[in-house]
Amino acid sequence: MKNLTLNEQQEIYGGGFEEGREIGHAIGSTLTGALALFGAYVFFKGFIPIV
Repeated sequence: MKNLTLNEQQEIYGGGFEEGREIGHAIGSTLTGALALFGAYVFFKGFIPIV
């Protein structure tokens, strides 16, 4: 089997660095937002006791 160039590998296996980076950024943003909302919930729950 010959050594494939990066472009040839991307054509065979699909996707590449750019697609992976975009997906990783979306997942990271989602997790960061969820953690921020949870932190705000815990923070305000301490100041405003809910019966």
